[in-house]
Amino acid sequence: MWPTAKAVGLRDRPNDESPARQVAAHLAGEYTEVMFGVRVRRNPDHWKNACRRHPRILNTLLAMLVILTATLVPRPGRAQMLRPGKFSGVVIFDRWDSCILYSGVFLMYVSENVKEGLRQYQGQAIQLDVSKFVQRMNPGDALITEYRMLGPAPDTASHSPVPTVPEGLVLTADGPLKNQGLPAVTVSIRNVGNESVRIVTSEIGIALLTRKEKELDYLETPSDGPSTAVITRVGVVSRGGKLEISSGEIKRSYSYSSEPDSPLPREFDLAPGQSRSTRLTFNVPSGEYQFIFGYGGGGFQAKCLTSNKVSFDIPK
Repeated sequence: MWPTAKAVGLRDRPNDESPARQVAAHLAGEYTEVMFGVRVRRNPDHWKNACRRHPRILNTLLAMLVILTATLVPRPGRAQMLRPGKFSGVVIFDRWDSCILYSGVFLMYVSENVKEGLRQYQGQAIQLDVSKFVQRMNPGDALITEYRMLGPAPDTASHSPVPTVPEGLVLTADGPLKNQGLPAVTVSIRNVGNESVRIVTSEIGIALLTRKEKELDYLETPSDGPSTAVITRVGVVSRGGKLEISSGEIKRSYSYSSEPDSPLPREFDLAPGQSRSTRLTFNVPSGEYQFIFGYGGGGFQAKCLTSNKVSFDIPK
């Protein structure tokens, strides 16, 4: 529901007669009345006369309409229900042969029934036209059930807020290591190119996958394969996170924490040959796991770069 305090306030300012204020007032009045079920005022002559008196009203109205339309365009991966359309990501087949479309902070599962069509693109950044999927909760990951291959994932245009993956960037996951008896992985970003690059840390996402346990009901995941992600939708910019799964009397807790002594800044530059790294430590129950991290993608919008995979087991 849209808040109306500001909308009412605009209409209650009799001393402000600017065209922009008048347009905002009219828009606020119309939308407020519609949203709350009040009868909408319909007077086309009123608008026609207003535009004749103030020619700038029409231009302002069109500009506001463009802005409003832009804010309503669905952005994959954000806190909303997804819609069919174009999705970009790296094709990943994990150690249990489940398939995901990986986009750094976000991922989508690919159904067991249609994953073979993507096997030849393993490790490549591609773009799909997804026509059918299952999303059980909002926000939440989705299961791709029908798609059409479009080709390589597009590079992000310079005017887009999604950062383009720089040439010469290499992601490396080193592990598994031990940190106070817990499994840990060092994530490193190196610039092997010839020019300095700017890294936006919020675009560095991590994922921890695990084999499903037969005794647990994985209601939180739409994955229909043998594995699922227990840590995702987070990145190294966060100091840590936790997921709990319960099935009857059985409970599982999965958490991670970043190295407090070597946090990555929100943005940083890498000169040619330079690298930055930090360590992630996992507190997870017994089971089989695989870790991967990536950079870029902007929520399935463009090209993403991924690291190598690190597998480890926690014995019972």
